[in-house]
Amino acid sequence: MTSRSELHDDLRFVAAAVERHQRGGEVASIYVLWAIIIAIGYALPDFGPSWTGRYWMMAGPAGGVASWLLALRHGVQRGVADVELGKRHGAHWITAGVAFTLIALSGLVGFIGMKQAAAQFVLVAALAYTYAGIHLNRPLLWSGAVLFVGYAALTLISLPYTWTATGLLAGAALLIAARHARRNG
Repeated sequence: MTSRSELHDDLRFVAAAVERHQRGGEVASIYVLWAIIIAIGYALPDFGPSWTGRYWMMAGPAGGVASWLLALRHGVQRGVADVELGKRHGAHWITAGVAFTLIALSGLVGFIGMKQAAAQFVLVAALAYTYAGIHLNRPLLWSGAVLFVGYAALTLISLPYTWTATGLLAGAALLIAARHARRNG
């Protein structure tokens, strides 16, 4: 038989796990990781255009795997594993990755020009971050909004360093989201 104090300890453990789960499953380190990846990757068209495609071919998938590992570690540290939420996050970001891959293939086979493909990457990223903000983690809405403005600037007007500015602002929005996640986690 379980003693009353053991039962009390077990209930306290479960209550603490529920409380950690309700405080939020946001992983601040993932936001910081992508703030850095995006800031560098969006500056490359302005400062090292020949490296841009190679950078994203490496940084995109590597960042995805790193994000998955960081999320796993976060769940273990919190003692809470929300499998359904993890599946939703995975499906969301894998879908965005498929869209990025299809755009890249369209550019590589010449269906669209590489300049148009690059702008479409920003549009898909804007949609991905906005939908993530609506359905997964609210603070990501700001990154999506910044990326929509960046897309408009890239496609409608020609300003110097628009890529860099978009990347820095989107990165800053992700750092703000990371700060929010740390406060709530």
